[in-house]
Amino acid sequence: MLGFEDNDGRHWQKGGFAYFFSEEASHPLDCIFPVREAGELHLPLPLIPADVPMERTPPIERWMRKGLVHVGVAIYLNDGDDPPPRALLIDLGSGHSTARAIITNMGSGILFDQRGLILTCEHVRHACESKIRHAGQGRAFLVACPYTQAKTDWSYAWIAEVISHTAHWDSTENTLALTSPGATTISKSNADAAVLRATRLLCSREEVTSPIAAPARPDVPLPCFSLDFEKDYPEMTQRLWCGGFPAYNHNHVVITSGEYAGEYTDESGRWTLYNGQVNPGDSGGPVIDALGEVVAWNVRNVPRHSGAAGINHLRHIGEARACVQAALERIA
Repeated sequence: MLGFEDNDGRHWQKGGFAYFFSEEASHPLDCIFPVREAGELHLPLPLIPADVPMERTPPIERWMRKGLVHVGVAIYLNDGDDPPPRALLIDLGSGHSTARAIITNMGSGILFDQRGLILTCEHVRHACESKIRHAGQGRAFLVACPYTQAKTDWSYAWIAEVISHTAHWDSTENTLALTSPGATTISKSNADAAVLRATRLLCSREEVTSPIAAPARPDVPLPCFSLDFEKDYPEMTQRLWCGGFPAYNHNHVVITSGEYAGEYTDESGRWTLYNGQVNPGDSGGPVIDALGEVVAWNVRNVPRHSGAAGINHLRHIGEARACVQAALERIA
């Protein structure tokens, strides 16, 4: 956890990032300066503490809180087994054959329907399915957890099922050889999209109701992102914000900003280019514009040795249409 200090000597903490505000900014989003490490940016401006109510948080974070979801795998830890070093453990409570589970971060997702539907990447689904099968029958589950506080609280995670998925963005990666039982497979598309549905709470095993509710407040429905498949592509150099759960940052969300850098088409399809930082673990997370609308989702970052350092590849939200529509038809 990073620490920050303002002019009054008070220390604020924010999971992986902080916001500075300037009263001189002409636009409410112009005043946001993400800080990655303590001491990196020194400005005589107040900081926003981590526990402020949602309505008082900066717009970008408030929009990200709407529907940003952490995707991972929960593996039961047998009694007497020693967890791996630095493993993330949660207590499962009663009603389970074991008392604890190990959580592995696999990616990010976008909650877009109050029936518990989540858009993520096909390669995230495939990695989760592979880990679940390696763990053994009945020992591991695909899980998703909403980001509603300063970090992910996996004790409120949902067990999820795969409803539909496309092929991997790279046609040489035969992820369809490892399909999810009962899921609709769209083999002709390599959009690298998958739709999950939250079904039960991991710890209590209670069924998820519709509209899906906030983890600690079952009487409060969770807001969701709206997906507009007809949304225009951004203008060149238009500012965008990317949200996700990088593998290096454990349970804390990181929001980066960058600019739309054009389009690119290759054998893997049509890419939306973004010059902001995209980290391993961000896959499936939303990329939004200044209106808080989803423009794209994170798919892959480009290695620096590729000659295009700093340009990362997203899928425009319109590319998710077939996968989302197949999921909606399945649950109708």
